[in-house]
Amino acid sequence: MSTDLDLAREDVWNALGKHPVRRAMLGRERCDAITRVALSSLPSQELTAAGEGTAQEREIIQLVERRVRGRYAEQCGFAFMTFVVTWAISAIVQALVVRWWKKRQEERT
Repeated sequence: MSTDLDLAREDVWNALGKHPVRRAMLGRERCDAITRVALSSLPSQELTAAGEGTAQEREIIQLVERRVRGRYAEQCGFAFMTFVVTWAISAIVQALVVRWWKKRQEERT
């Protein structure tokens, strides 16, 4: 049986497939690690209060991205890899928020 984390990791990995070169450079292991940190940083009550597609939601996404960058510690030896990890954090947080909204809508129906 798959856990919510396993499903989230798969959903995020698939969402990053829109950028195959960046995703390949990031790698599955690093993607999974960032997803774990981001998922634990997602404030579901605040998202519910903000509403989907609102300015408050965008602020929460930016806050979560900052939290993840602070909590996900990795020494990237090259500036280019730092760029890839920064992109990945943003993309992963956005994918998790979209996933959260879809899951919430499914629960309502």
